[in-house]
Amino acid sequence: MGGAGSRGRSVSFGRDEEERIRVLRGVRLSEDVVNRMKESSSVWGESKPHVMDTGPQRPTREKSPHTPSRTEIFLIEFFPRRFEREQAMVQEELERLARLERRATSENPNLALLREQAMTDQERQRTKQLVSEIQGHTPRANCFYW
Repeated sequence: MGGAGSRGRSVSFGRDEEERIRVLRGVRLSEDVVNRMKESSSVWGESKPHVMDTGPQRPTREKSPHTPSRTEIFLIEFFPRRFEREQAMVQEELERLARLERRATSENPNLALLREQAMTDQERQRTKQLVSEIQGHTPRANCFYW
C-alpha cells in the first residue's frame, strides 16, 4: 500500500462472534498467508471456522533490497523535472504580469491621481449637502425641546 503501483481498493469490514473487526472482502491474500491459514485451521480443528485476523503482520523472511524498475526510475527522474518546468512557467507568468502592471502605471501615472481627486471632490460635495440638511432640520428639532 502506498507503493508506486498501488491504487485504492474498496474493502468491507464486519464483526465476528467475539466482536473483533474482520475483513470480509476486498483484500487479495498471498499464497504464503493462505498456507499459514490452512496450517492454523488444522491445529484448531475442523469444527471451529477460522476467521482471518487483520492485525499487523510481520514478514516471516527478510526481503532482498528493492531494485527499482525502469518505470520507477523514469518517474523518479520525470516528476522533479516536470515540477521545475512548471515552476519556471509560473515564474515567467508572474514576471510578465509585473511588466504589464509597471507599463500600465508608467503610461498613465496621472490616471490614479485623477480618480483620487474625483473621489475627494465627490466626498466634499456630499459632506456639504449633509451639513446643509442637518442645519435645515436643527431649527425644527429645537422647537420640540423648548
